Amino acid sequence: MPTPVRSGGGASLPSVEVAYYRRMKLQRVYPWVVRWRKGAAPAAGEKVTLRLLMAGAQVLPSEQTLDAGNPNAQATFYVTPLARGWLRAQRLEIVHNGRKVQEVPLASKATTHRLTWALLLLTVLVPWFINAYVKHSPFVDRPTYDLTTGAKILQLNPTVAQTVENSLASNVPEMPALINDNLPQVNDTLVEARRQAAEGYVILIQESQHQPLAFYAGLIFFVLALVSAVAHRDARRTRASKSISLSSAARSPEDAEAATA
Repeated sequence: MPTPVRSGGGASLPSVEVAYYRRMKLQRVYPWVVRWRKGAAPAAGEKVTLRLLMAGAQVLPSEQTLDAGNPNAQATFYVTPLARGWLRAQRLEIVHNGRKVQEVPLASKATTHRLTWALLLLTVLVPWFINAYVKHSPFVDRPTYDLTTGAKILQLNPTVAQTVENSLASNVPEMPALINDNLPQVNDTLVEARRQAAEGYVILIQESQHQPLAFYAGLIFFVLALVSAVAHRDARRTRASKSISLSSAARSPEDAEAATA
């Protein structure tokens, strides 16, 4: 009967490689495959038990056996992420004769495409908002045109900044007396923020008459959505273990006694 490969004075088996997913989606099933590395020499009669462990995901089956006598043998685990983010305590345990002889650390996380869908929604909503409430703002009078050059002359209501500032003030609750009496600078800061927001709105109205702000905003959010889709796509990785040592320290007491006899 062929015997396991000798390495460093003790019997050993070839290393295994794990084809796993570095990034996965929630509530989807992913196959994780464990196989002997290519070119591994067969070791008839030797088998190892594989246990794939991780917190935050369902793993089926809990363990499988890999026959060292078949270099093409492989074990497939089906992983379903249940928690978002990095999955904790991920590892592949390699067990021989009831003893854990090696542990392969792994790292993967579960993600969603929520951010991608949100950015795609903003790709539509933001340009619509700019077109409806900035470029064609209700504070902009009907434009006139220069008879000589044909250029459009913006007729902006001179009270637009004050109107927007008053609208913001009427929709924000008053500062509590306790804060207003002891920290008046807080109220002053909020009043200044309202004033700057109103002035910024006026600047947007003016710029939107000369620049396609709606198009630029839609393009930016669309590019961000593409980046998010790429960053959250499924990603596969391969990790290899070390040679699996079968020294007497890793064997069961019965096997160690039989080897001594």
